[in-house]
Amino acid sequence: MGGNPAEVKAMITGLLGVDVAGIDDSSVLTELGINKLILVELGAQIEEKYRLDCPPEIAVGFITVADILEFVK
Repeated sequence: MGGNPAEVKAMITGLLGVDVAGIDDSSVLTELGINKLILVELGAQIEEKYRLDCPPEIAVGFITVADILEFVK
């Protein structure tokens, strides 16, 4: 079950408390202020919402928003 980009970006902005307009597919997660702890939380949200297995070792490997989108596709 894949997610749409708007849902994924909304998850990211919800964790960061920033406007979704500032995030695009090529955004580098660390430049957005996402650290490993936030990535692990994001992975947990992905697991819950999309019923995908996203263990911390996978989540911390995401570099860009596009990486996350490709994972949930």
